[in-house]
Amino acid sequence: MQLNVEMVTKRLESFGYTLKPNDEYALEFLLEKTKLDILNFCNIKELPLELNYVAVDMVCGEFLLEKKSVGALNLNDIDLNAVAIKSIYEGDASVTYATENTQGAQEKLDILIQNLLDSKKYLYKFRRIAW
Repeated sequence: MQLNVEMVTKRLESFGYTLKPNDEYALEFLLEKTKLDILNFCNIKELPLELNYVAVDMVCGEFLLEKKSVGALNLNDIDLNAVAIKSIYEGDASVTYATENTQGAQEKLDILIQNLLDSKKYLYKFRRIAW
């Protein structure tokens, strides 16, 4: 599947966010910016198909962070009632789920954005040495 704004839109909708009329330009800009960031970071010429979903999550994270930073993101715009992960420990695998009592909406939003932006860790497999 080719990386495009529709993929990002559907991913944002999966979080309960509905695009506003002026959001499309920001998404197109962030999509191209993220694509170039990935290509430059990996030192490659084309975006591998395997990184499309990583790019989508990175664009969504950047988009939500921008909206939040300028005060244009209302907490009611996103469905934060879904179960969120509070912490993960990889050694001896432990996952703690957040409940309504353990986290506020703002903290859940911050965790969602951070998880989307943390997708960069998947890029290392595709990184090439620059000469």
